[in-house]
Amino acid sequence: MGLGMGLIRLLFFIFTFIVWICGLAILGVCIWLAIDQHYFQDLLGSEMFEAVLYTLLICGAVICLVGFFGCCGALRESKCLLGTYFVTMLIVLILQCVLAILAWIYHDLLIWWLHFFLQRSIDYRYGYRYAHTRGWDQLQRNYQCCGSKTYKDWQTSRWYLSDQTQHQAVPRACCEKESDFPACTRGTIKANNPDMLWQDGCLTSMIQWVQYNLEVIIGLALAVAIVEVFSLIFACCLYQRIEKEASYV
Repeated sequence: MGLGMGLIRLLFFIFTFIVWICGLAILGVCIWLAIDQHYFQDLLGSEMFEAVLYTLLICGAVICLVGFFGCCGALRESKCLLGTYFVTMLIVLILQCVLAILAWIYHDLLIWWLHFFLQRSIDYRYGYRYAHTRGWDQLQRNYQCCGSKTYKDWQTSRWYLSDQTQHQAVPRACCEKESDFPACTRGTIKANNPDMLWQDGCLTSMIQWVQYNLEVIIGLALAVAIVEVFSLIFACCLYQRIEKEASYV
């Protein structure tokens, strides 16, 4: 095996290893969502949450498996494994590009859809279903927010219009300092003291977080895409080199 073959194999290993690490990172996100962020399941519903979770889980598992195929193909100089790696990785890259373009084009629709589910949870389920009540309380405490887009979202809720509120305008979790309870939640939406409440809605806070970190998110996405492209290039080079050396035998 010449120096050129060894260098191509080394570079392919490096980029394939990075791809494999990306797959592990996606699996880590799945575990984090399942264990620590379960209130999203309470708010969005188990079917939608599980669809997102399982999609990420499948993507992470596929990327890890593809990386394994690539490393085995390089070690064994197997054209079959390298070919499988190239085709699968190319499909993954194309799907990533398609999803990114669709998310960019339909981001307003995605925001509306998320607001719809959050507001429906406020209007009909808070105070009546334990999972949604717990989910909203945790979400508002963790993200320091109140309601979906504003604390006024609570005035249309069945919880607010019922006798459950005990004259509360918003849940206790909306208070900047829960020690201010019940003063910060007492009265009607117009009568209570908004200075004691989190001013941003939870959806607004999440959008602001994404916008604030947009450059980092785009940079990471581009870095991953570049790594995948280089891994495809070196997989192709390694495949051709192995085929060329086999023809001399």
